[in-house]
Amino acid sequence: MNYLSQYTSQQRWWITLGGLALLALASYFLSIRKTLKLKNELTEKSIQLQNIDDAPLVIAQLEQQLQVNDQQFLQGPYDRNNLFAKVSTFCAEHHLNLLEFGEDQRWQQDQLNFITSPIRVAGTYHDILRLMYYMEHKEHLGYLVHCDLALVKKSRRSRQQELQVELHLQNIEIEN
Repeated sequence: MNYLSQYTSQQRWWITLGGLALLALASYFLSIRKTLKLKNELTEKSIQLQNIDDAPLVIAQLEQQLQVNDQQFLQGPYDRNNLFAKVSTFCAEHHLNLLEFGEDQRWQQDQLNFITSPIRVAGTYHDILRLMYYMEHKEHLGYLVHCDLALVKKSRRSRQQELQVELHLQNIEIEN
C-alpha cells in the first residue's frame, strides 16, 4: 500500500483503471476468445446437423439431376451421315467452307465407346463460333473436345489470310 501512497488520488484512479483494462484484456485472451471460438463452432455444427436432416431430400434431387444428365449425355446412336448433313448445311447457310470431314477415331474404355470426328472449316471468327455453338448446344451433335484456330495464307500474290479451325467433336456410346 505504501507504493500507491506516493501518487495522488487522481493518479491512483488512472492506475486502477489501467489495471482493470489489463485484467480484462488478459481474461479475453485467456478465456473469452476461446469461448467465442467454441460458440462459432457450435453454430456451424448445428447448421451441419440441420443439413443432415435434409440429406434424403438432397440425395433425391441429386439422383434426379443425374438421370437428366445421363439422358443428355447419351442421346442415342451416333450417326456420321446425320452429323455430316447438319454441319454441311450449317456451313452452306453461314458462308463457311467445309474443308475436311475426317475419318472417325474410335476407342473403348470400360463399357463406353468414344467416337471423335475431326472437322476442318474456314470462315470468319464469328461464324465459326456460331458453328461450334450450333453443334454442341443447339443440335447436341456431340461434345467439342478440341478446337485449333489458325490463320492461313490464302494466296501469296494477294497475301490474304483466312481463318481455319480444326474441331474434334466427340460422341459417347454405351456398349451393349
